[in-house]
Amino acid sequence: MIGSAIFPRCNYAVFSVFLSSFFLFLEGGTCFSQQVDALIDQYIGKSGRENLQSIHCIRYQGRVFTQGMMIPMEMVYDESGKMYQKLFINGQELVQQAFDGEVVWGLNFMNMKPEIKEAEIAENLKREAIDFPDPFLDYKKKGYTAELLGKEKIGERVCYKVKLIKKPLKASGKEVDNTSLYYFDEVEMLPVLKEKEEKYGPAKGMFTHTFFENYENIENVYFPFTLHEKIKGTKHQQTIFIDKIEINPTIKSEDFSFRQP
Repeated sequence: MIGSAIFPRCNYAVFSVFLSSFFLFLEGGTCFSQQVDALIDQYIGKSGRENLQSIHCIRYQGRVFTQGMMIPMEMVYDESGKMYQKLFINGQELVQQAFDGEVVWGLNFMNMKPEIKEAEIAENLKREAIDFPDPFLDYKKKGYTAELLGKEKIGERVCYKVKLIKKPLKASGKEVDNTSLYYFDEVEMLPVLKEKEEKYGPAKGMFTHTFFENYENIENVYFPFTLHEKIKGTKHQQTIFIDKIEINPTIKSEDFSFRQP
C-alpha cells in the first residue's frame, strides 16, 4: 500500500532542534504543559520560524521499497492543501493520489484507470492542510493541544514522548479523534518515531509506526531522508528513501487536477 498512509499530509519537515534538558525538566515542579511549550518553541526555533513560514511548497523525489520492489516516486505538498503522490513503473507515471483543493483522485490499480475518491477524504485533507509545513508550527493557533507524557525508550534511544491532539477528522460521517504520538531523541531532539491510528482511507483502524532517520539540512530546515513504516500487527512494512527535496519549486495548478482516462 502506497499513499497517504506512508507519507501523511503532515510533512516531516523541520525535525531538528537541540534542547537542553534544563529547559524541559526544570527542578521545582514545572508543569508538563510549560515543559512541552519550551520543547516545541526550541524545536521550531532551531530551523527558524521565518524559514518555516517562507515555505509555500515542497517537492520530494526518491524511491519507495515495498513488497520486494524499489519504485521511483515523487511527492508534492502545497500550503493551499494541494498535493500529489506519483510512482514511476516501467516508464509509466502513475498518480497514486492527488488533491486539487476540492477533489481527491488517483489510479485504481485494479483496472489501471484514474478515479475520483470519496468526498470524505477530500474533507479530511482540507482539515489537515493547516499542518503545512509542520503541525507543531503555531500549533495552538491551529486549535491543537500538545502534551508531554514523559520519557520512553525507542530501541537504544531514550526519547521524550509528546502527544499532539489535532482537530477531529471525519470517518463514515462521524467526527473522530485525530491524535499522534511523537518521540524525540533526548540528546539530539529529533523525532525518531510517530505513532498514529489511521481513521480513514485504506489503513483505517490500523496503527502506523513511522521511523525517521538520516536528517539533512535543506535551506536551514531539517528533513528526514529515510522513513520506515510498519503497520502494527501485520507484516506490512516499507521504506521511503528521499534523494532530493526542493523548497518552493515551480508547480502548475494542472499538476493536481483530475485526468480523464
